[in-house]
Amino acid sequence: MSSNARSFLNDIGKLEIPACLSATNLELGTALELYIDGDNEAVAGIDANDATQIEQGAQLITLGTAHLNKANSLLSAQPCS
Repeated sequence: MSSNARSFLNDIGKLEIPACLSATNLELGTALELYIDGDNEAVAGIDANDATQIEQGAQLITLGTAHLNKANSLLSAQPCS
């Protein structure tokens, strides 16, 4: 998951984002960073057999989903029209 999110984040970083999509881009970037951090934390927790660390990773992923939903809402509002 984290490698796909990193790749996506890298791809977006190469694009010139129109000003009308800056808020959407920020939310999407935040979501991807949280997915990366959450995945890394959860995997480390699994490796260490640490339920608290796994839960912390899951919470980061959940927070990432909230940011992704916000990005989707912003994009659905057609900010560039």
